[in-house]
Amino acid sequence: MSEQALQSPSVVAFPNKEDELDKAGQAACDLVHQAATAAEQKMQHVLAVAHKTSLQLRAAEDRVASLEAEVKHYRVRADRAEKWLHRIALEIQNTFLSTNKNGGSQTPDELESLKRYIPKRQKIS
Repeated sequence: MSEQALQSPSVVAFPNKEDELDKAGQAACDLVHQAATAAEQKMQHVLAVAHKTSLQLRAAEDRVASLEAEVKHYRVRADRAEKWLHRIALEIQNTFLSTNKNGGSQTPDELESLKRYIPKRQKIS
């Protein structure tokens, strides 16, 4: 080997200016970060909307359950009222329209009819 080669090794200097490939790579990474940030923001928005909608649905379900209980309560009352009307109608019939030898009191058959009476709404459904 020559003496000159041993004394001054040749070093290739790295260029200081950015290469176009590096610029493109960095731009692609920046776009990926921007897309990730936008996706995170959209996901947070969607989660907030889903949570709000879930709360509204729960409130609606609670309201429906409350209304169903109220309907059941009023159906029971309506059935009782209808039974009372039926009984009153029988009393009127026995008292004013029939000549019952018991002095207008109900016969055992009529009492049995009162016990077995089913309101018309229940007969239909």
